Amino acid sequence: MCTPMFTLYYFVQNMSGLCSLEVRDIRSGDSGVYSAHACNTMGEVTTSAKLSVYGKVYTCVTAD
Repeated sequence: MCTPMFTLYYFVQNMSGLCSLEVRDIRSGDSGVYSAHACNTMGEVTTSAKLSVYGKVYTCVTAD
C-alpha cells in the first residue's frame, strides 16, 4: 500500500500516476541515494538516484 509522505523537509506527491519527491531546505546532509518502489496488480519496480548537495544555496525557478 502506498502512503503519502510529508515532513518539514520532504514532500512526496502523486499526480495521476506521476510521482515526485521534493526536498525542501536542502543541505549537504541530504546527499545520498534516494529510492522509490512502486507496485500494483501488474507487478513492481524499484529505482534509485544519487543526490549530491554542495556549494552555495541557489533557487531554481521554472515556468509553466
